[in-house]
Amino acid sequence: MSGAIDSDYAWLKSHLSSSSQIESRNRLVSRIATFIENRVSQGRLPYTLGLFGGWGTGKTTFLAMLAEELEPAAAYRIVYFNSWKYAGFMEIVPALIYKILQYGVEGEELERSEAARRVVLALGKKYSDQVGEWAQTKIGVNPVELFKDLYDLPGTIQTNVQRGPEAVRAYYTQVDKAQDELRKALGTVTPGIAPHRAIVVLIDELDRCDPDEAFDVIKQMRVLFGMRDLPVIFVVAANPDPIGLAIKHRYGLESDSGDYEARRILEKFVDSYEDLSTPEPLGNLVRGLWQKQNLPWIAKLDEANITPPFAEDDIKNASAFDVITTGNTLFSNIRVLQKSFEYVLNNSQVNRHLRWTKWFLEIANQIDPRFRRDLRILASPLRKCVFLSYLSLHQIRYRVNRNGKRLSVEYATDKGNTAFSIFRSLFWDQLKNIHGELDSSSDPEDKERALASGRLFAEARRVDTVVLLSLLPFGTAGSFQELCGAEGESTLPDLSDKLDPVVDEFASELA
Repeated sequence: MSGAIDSDYAWLKSHLSSSSQIESRNRLVSRIATFIENRVSQGRLPYTLGLFGGWGTGKTTFLAMLAEELEPAAAYRIVYFNSWKYAGFMEIVPALIYKILQYGVEGEELERSEAARRVVLALGKKYSDQVGEWAQTKIGVNPVELFKDLYDLPGTIQTNVQRGPEAVRAYYTQVDKAQDELRKALGTVTPGIAPHRAIVVLIDELDRCDPDEAFDVIKQMRVLFGMRDLPVIFVVAANPDPIGLAIKHRYGLESDSGDYEARRILEKFVDSYEDLSTPEPLGNLVRGLWQKQNLPWIAKLDEANITPPFAEDDIKNASAFDVITTGNTLFSNIRVLQKSFEYVLNNSQVNRHLRWTKWFLEIANQIDPRFRRDLRILASPLRKCVFLSYLSLHQIRYRVNRNGKRLSVEYATDKGNTAFSIFRSLFWDQLKNIHGELDSSSDPEDKERALASGRLFAEARRVDTVVLLSLLPFGTAGSFQELCGAEGESTLPDLSDKLDPVVDEFASELA
């Protein structure tokens, strides 16, 4: 990007973190970049693309990845707009206009633009009228007043109808004038012909704004930019759920189909959309986080082994990293995963040997405190379950396959084809037995534990989470190289002499 340095854009680029290791997101970024390139080259503008996803699903990181993909092309100017930053100071849409004029238009900087930005940030919303007067010197109208009028559109029309058609015509002329002046400032596009330079506007952080205000921003953008031949593409990142609630309230959609209808109304204000809430595998992201840390013993075995393809059997061929996906509610917030990891890594109070367990417990604490309370209630039963599951591993036989210099372990059991899937199967068996014992007990505390374990069984992915956090270090339990050094068929290591102290520490962390 040429011209003045945009601190907001620099902040966006700082989000090129390990989230970019989600392969499906990389593919989606490439597809959207190609889509934008095609629309620009064909002069099919303006266009608005919605990027929908819940809180923490990686919308800001996605925008950063898209900016990185588009940046080398001379055909674009990229403008990043943080809606929340300006919401507390002035009307959002006028602030968006200023941003586009400052960083999306070629030539010398617009007169007093930086001074106007300082006024907005320093003086606050009550001075937005004065800032609107500054904008009037640039685009011919006061956008603050314009969008106040647009917000009150139904009342304005009703009042003016009674005063005569001239007043109504004058109102609409004001909107047309704003659009005409934007054409002068931004240029126009002819269908079939690529513009000299298109403006790609990345709109972020609408989630943090008042939902009613966020919906108004989307509507007003559509009115001002979507009805003329402007060389602009908007990518609007938003959480549709709170905006949908605002739509439901505003339009009285209280029926059973209200959520569906609200979503359809929101989608009317974008030309197309992509949904980031689709379950995504997070294995590569988690590997990136843990690449410099000590993984649990079972996870290390599978990482070293040439495991069978997960896609062919997602139960028996699963590794620890395969089952960490956004389809599990506890892992759906990528931001929480990363922040919890940083907390555990930097917290000197955390047992270094149990950082993996502590990480999942911290995620549960942030996302689902009730689940975390259940884990506390179940500390003692889960200790027994983990103890017996690791003890049972010694019954599992394996053999080493050699293909030149490549070695792999093949397990001789119907419980799974990876160390993790086998451990998970053993864990399920033990947990079902322990749940039955608790449920048949007359002890009130056991009854409470039975209720907690029953809640685990209500959702298989919760049990997967418990299995994941139960993967323990056992640094001397036998490496992949040691397993491959065995002649013929053998059994997994006997951990009985190592279990008690490690499992005691594990139960302490749960409690």
